[in-house]
Amino acid sequence: PDMIVGGASTANGDPDNLYHILGERGSHSTAILRRARIEKKLEEGRSLLDRNEVNNHYKKVSRLVLEEVPFVHIGFSQGVVAYRSDKIKVSSNIRNRESYSLDIFEPVQ
Repeated sequence: PDMIVGGASTANGDPDNLYHILGERGSHSTAILRRARIEKKLEEGRSLLDRNEVNNHYKKVSRLVLEEVPFVHIGFSQGVVAYRSDKIKVSSNIRNRESYSLDIFEPVQ
């Protein structure tokens, strides 16, 4: 074939659904399961205007998260495309090469 699409990923469980319920506005959340202390700190972080304050603030948020839950999942998902460069090329019009979409490719003229 001229193109083969594949993928690779690794992940493990999220028994506390932490990833999905951290925030209030603009973050994944569920009203029943939200954690008020974490939510408050995340909302405070949204109002920071000084870049020098960001690192220290989110260090505190990270420690608070680990106090709230026993486990945080870490994972990744990566799209992979192998293609014949004599038949297919990456479009020069794209803005993000790390796209998972096949519309970043075009036929070689």
